[in-house]
Amino acid sequence: KTRTQHLLKSIIPSEIENINSEFTSNMATVIFIEISGITDYVHTMSPQTLMGDLKVIYEAFEKRTKEFPLVSIVKTESEVIVACCGLFNHIGEIALQVEQSVLYCTKMIGDIEALNEELDIDIHMRMAINVGGPVLGRMLNPKTPSFEIVGSFIELAQKMAFEGEQNVIQVGESVLQYLESSKFVIEKGTALVNLQSGVTDQVYVVTKNVI
Repeated sequence: KTRTQHLLKSIIPSEIENINSEFTSNMATVIFIEISGITDYVHTMSPQTLMGDLKVIYEAFEKRTKEFPLVSIVKTESEVIVACCGLFNHIGEIALQVEQSVLYCTKMIGDIEALNEELDIDIHMRMAINVGGPVLGRMLNPKTPSFEIVGSFIELAQKMAFEGEQNVIQVGESVLQYLESSKFVIEKGTALVNLQSGVTDQVYVVTKNVI
């Protein structure tokens, strides 16, 4: 448990390690990633091997953010990773936030494929990106790092990450206007129904244009 907490602390951006830190933005971009398949190895791996593999996996997500300075991982809980763009820097630069979010997720798909081969495992991701606001973020506990972000648009990202397709980048409709057609290919994905409101949200799948 202590090693996991230390690992999570290394992922939380330094500017939000203060318990009094609170950040707001009129509009931001959120990334939800659900990693599936890890629990399949709980009973087949030794605790040491499992912790070692988890460390490699989480560090891969953190290392890749170095390439995309707008992407800040703010929460790692169980098999869920949450990142945010536009809450700590580049506020209001939505098109740049969205572009870096999609490119980050694109790179992570390749990274996870490589890790599956390297570690001889079989894990998959559901990845979701959404844009909206206002958004509020605050540190919950500096000893066990956990940074909570709140905003109605985050619910759709969470729903896409838990119920959507695996190994593709899913985005909400609000993201489309910020994607350059020359850089990305957009296709209709699944439609998700909010059971409480009855509203149906159309999900789109985005891939980087290789041309």
